[in-house]
Amino acid sequence: MAENYIPLSIDNNWVYRYTYYTESESIEIDDSVYVEEETQVITSIDSIAGHEAYRMDNWEGGNVPNHSEWYTENDSGLFVLAFTNPPDSSQPSVQFKVGNQLFSSLRQIHQSLIKSSLRDTSIFEPPRKLLQYPLLADSSWIWFTDPWHAVRTWVGSEEVGTIIGPFNCEKIQIDYYFEEDVNFYEWWSEGVGLIKRSISIYEIILIDENGNVIGSMNAHFDWELTASNTTSTIAETQQIKSLEVHPVYPNPFNPSTTISYALHEPSKIRITIYDIAGRPVRQFGDFYFSAGFHQTIWDGSDDAGVQIGSGVFIAHVQAGKYSRAIRLICLK
Repeated sequence: MAENYIPLSIDNNWVYRYTYYTESESIEIDDSVYVEEETQVITSIDSIAGHEAYRMDNWEGGNVPNHSEWYTENDSGLFVLAFTNPPDSSQPSVQFKVGNQLFSSLRQIHQSLIKSSLRDTSIFEPPRKLLQYPLLADSSWIWFTDPWHAVRTWVGSEEVGTIIGPFNCEKIQIDYYFEEDVNFYEWWSEGVGLIKRSISIYEIILIDENGNVIGSMNAHFDWELTASNTTSTIAETQQIKSLEVHPVYPNPFNPSTTISYALHEPSKIRITIYDIAGRPVRQFGDFYFSAGFHQTIWDGSDDAGVQIGSGVFIAHVQAGKYSRAIRLICLK
C-alpha cells in the first residue's frame, strides 16, 4: 500500500485537545474558551457491510466510550464505513440554524459537519472516502451529499507544530455548499494519523423557542494531537534510536509518579509537564545525562511548589533535538 495515514492496528491510540469558543456582536453570549480531551483507541476488527473494518472507540471523559467509528483502507484511499454519535441530552431554549438544518447544540453542529448525520448509528454503503490516494495537487473528491454536499480537496504539504513536536502533514480543505461561511481544514501525517482539525462557522442563525430569529453567532472548533503511541515526528527514525520514553508508573497517580526514559547517547534532558490546555505546569532540566536508563520523579507539584488537582497532563521529554510525549492522569 502506497500510503497509510491511520495506522490501523489494535490498541493504537490518539489523544486530542479539543478547544471551542463562540462569539457574537448581535446578542450577549458566554464567549469563554472551553477545553476538553478526546481519546481514541482502536479496539477490534469487525465486519461492516461486507468490509473488514477497524473499530475506533472515542472517550470524552468518563470510563466508557461514548461513540465509535469504523475505518478501512486500501490502495485508493482511507474510508469511513460507519459510526455512532455521542449522546446529546441538551434541552436548549435556543436552536442553531446552519444551512437548512436546525440543531439543538454546538456539539450537534460539529458532529454533523464531520459525520453528515445525527442518527444514533449510520452505516455508509458505499464507504465514504476520507482521504484519496495518491494525494495529488488540487485533487478533489466528494465526501458526502446528504444532508449537505461536501467536497474534500488536497491543498498542499506543510509542517505543523504541536505540543509533542512538529509533523510533516498533508492539508485537506473541506467545502460545504450552503450560505454560511465555513472554514474547515484537516492536517494528516502519514503513518501517524490526524494531527490537527480546525473548523470555523460564521453567521449561525439563533432561533428562540417561539421560532423567532434573535441574532447570530460565530463558532470555532480546534483539535490538536497531544499524545499517541503512533507518534512519528519529523525526526522519527533518529528519535526512536536516540530517545525511548517508557510508560509512567503509577498512572493514574496520587500524589507522585515516575517518568522513565532511555538514552542511546549522552544528551541534555528537559522534561516539561503541561496541563490539558497546553499550559506549562512543571519543568525539570536542563540536565546532562549519560547514555542509559534514567528516571525522574514528579511529586505532583507545580513550579511554585503547589500541589496540582485531579486532571490530565502531558509529559514532554526532550533529549537534544529529539522528543517524546506521554499522557499522565492525576486522580485525587
